[in-house]
Amino acid sequence: MTNQSSTYSITIKGMRCNNCANSLEAILNAIPNVTATVSFSSETVHVVQSEPTTNLVIDAIKNAGYAIKITHKRLLVTGWSCAGCANKTKQLLAKLTGVTDINVNSATNLLTFDIIEGVSKLTDIYAALHSQGYSAQPANEVSHHQTVWHPLLSQWKIVFAIALTLPLLMPMIAMPFKMTIDLAPWLEFVLASLVQFVIGGKFYQGAWQSLKNKQANMDTLVALGTSAAYFYSCYVLLIGDINSGVYFESSAVIITFVSIGKWLESRAKHSAGQAMRELLALQPTLASRVVDGKMINIPVDMLSLNDIVRVLPQSKIPVDGIIVKGESDIDESLISGESIPLHKRRNEPVFAGSTNGTGILDISVGAIGGDSHLNQIIAMVEQAQATKAPIERLVDRIAAWFVPVVLVIAGFTLAGWLSIGGSFETALINCVAVLVVACPCALGLATPAAIVVGSGVAAKHGIVIRDPQALQTAGSIDTVAFDKTGTVTQGNPTLKYAKWYSNDETPSYLSELKSATKHSHHPLSQALANAHFLNDIAVIDAGEYIEIAGQGIDTTINGQTVLLGNKALMQANDVTTDFVHFDIDASYVFYAVSGKLIAVFSLTDEVRPQSKPAITALKKQNVSTLMLSGDHTNCVKQVAKDLGINTYQAALKPEDKLNYLHTLQTRGQQVAMVGDGINDAPALAQANLGIAMGGGTQTAIESAQITLMQDNPMLVYWAINIAKATWRTVKQNLALAFLFNVCAI
Repeated sequence: MTNQSSTYSITIKGMRCNNCANSLEAILNAIPNVTATVSFSSETVHVVQSEPTTNLVIDAIKNAGYAIKITHKRLLVTGWSCAGCANKTKQLLAKLTGVTDINVNSATNLLTFDIIEGVSKLTDIYAALHSQGYSAQPANEVSHHQTVWHPLLSQWKIVFAIALTLPLLMPMIAMPFKMTIDLAPWLEFVLASLVQFVIGGKFYQGAWQSLKNKQANMDTLVALGTSAAYFYSCYVLLIGDINSGVYFESSAVIITFVSIGKWLESRAKHSAGQAMRELLALQPTLASRVVDGKMINIPVDMLSLNDIVRVLPQSKIPVDGIIVKGESDIDESLISGESIPLHKRRNEPVFAGSTNGTGILDISVGAIGGDSHLNQIIAMVEQAQATKAPIERLVDRIAAWFVPVVLVIAGFTLAGWLSIGGSFETALINCVAVLVVACPCALGLATPAAIVVGSGVAAKHGIVIRDPQALQTAGSIDTVAFDKTGTVTQGNPTLKYAKWYSNDETPSYLSELKSATKHSHHPLSQALANAHFLNDIAVIDAGEYIEIAGQGIDTTINGQTVLLGNKALMQANDVTTDFVHFDIDASYVFYAVSGKLIAVFSLTDEVRPQSKPAITALKKQNVSTLMLSGDHTNCVKQVAKDLGINTYQAALKPEDKLNYLHTLQTRGQQVAMVGDGINDAPALAQANLGIAMGGGTQTAIESAQITLMQDNPMLVYWAINIAKATWRTVKQNLALAFLFNVCAI
């Protein structure tokens, strides 16, 4: 809806009591020409306004600290013929109040936006599209990727156009063979008319809609150019001056060739989404729910959490969940990129879309609908495909001026030939040539088509590219920084030995130690929690519990300060560690109570088998590698040596990693950071390209632009490789599109 006097309701979140509602109501009623009623029970704001003040109301609600309910919508648009059409739609929708974050993709015909329901309605969007001559339907998972493309119908139209155009070309085809074929002018008129208005009718429709929208596009150029040749020929035919020449074949050939080009373009769009369609095909639509020992086939959408689903051998797993009965080899290759099936047993997780092997599995449903692992991958890829890369925005601005500039050049061409004494026929034909040779569609499709293909192929290999800018950034990456624990190592350390300083015979403060490790998800804490000497130890409730990223745990238990972490944590709390001897190949965790060092634990973590091949592959790409770790120097040095990494930094806090990357960037280096933990999140955000291991924390994944769906460092190489290949394709497409248009015009 546009800004105008109206009545509407907005759903909001964040009110805690009636006083909140009353306070917000007073704020809104202070806005001139607004009468507002705020309901705490229904969490709605009902507004009656006599002036266009909707934006003031929205801003007032947000400034008061309340969240407005926003719905994300995706529509599949029919009628866009180029990127210019899509951008005009975006400009129109941007004028609607309550519609934000609008993205258009002419390669997939996808329109996405956020809408404040109540302020604007979906019918307003449909009406806006209809005013431009377009139609739309909700882009669910099927309709979105089954692009509106009917190959058989399109092929018959092309065959029909060629069949009508070939007779018009026969006189020219016969000339090199010294043969003369003359078609009757009225036959040429009939054949050309069928091509002009039956096959070429869509160009007139597109040009008319473009004119109504006060814009010009590819259809405008084709309609103007072919109409000039066709109607000039009709004029010559009507006055009987055949000797002046008719150009029916020119208009027919142009429409036929452009139609073939449009067909190829549609096929390319359809092919671009093939990888995504393969991902979507992984999702079974039916599941066998177990009720009282019997299997009942029901749609997956009807399942609830904790339902038991039975999966037979060689069947697709329909949901994310936990195996409660049975064991089998699971093929997760199309989700994680790992080609070797994984043997899974009771209490281990499985994911929707993977394929069961030879066993029968009963699975407790753990995630349904959009929360499933596969749907999250698809959603992230769709987000990347719907968002524009920076270079694409530049191309859109150029494309917006492209058609008007071509029209001006065509006009100058016509005037130029006439001014130097050329005949009207010669001037007209050259003017028409300028109009029809230009191709703004190539510019508009160059970037989105490559992004759709690249992100889809990456997803099939277990690499989720969340941001299309990552594709552009990866083209210039020259340095990759790796975290150590959980990234190049397994992230499953084991206790090597414990050195107790309180009492070697009877270790002290075991309950406090187990309590400190209870709430931590850090791999080193988990390794300690599973230590044999804590098996039968009781847990004590902790008081204030603080986990300091990059250092460790600071908590209070039984009135005593308990510290568990690295040397930096000890130093910050004045705990002496100078007398501790370090092994080269181990990580160390210090344990102190009330300022006194109680024990030091030595833990080892195996290097992932894919880490060294990944480092080697990156070096062959002329990408330098380094390691940034919070572990102590000797351990980091040893791991770096084993992997062939020459540059490393140890004992780093999260802010130290960030600052180190910033220093590299100030030297002109383009840096990618690979990590998995909360302590890596700042560095992932600081890096030119953040890459998160899929098994890492949600914080790390959300901070990264690329997520690897399995903990395989080799995917770092493939992610950069695919991104660089996609970016090369984008540049190649744009270069060829610009070169063709400039040279041809």
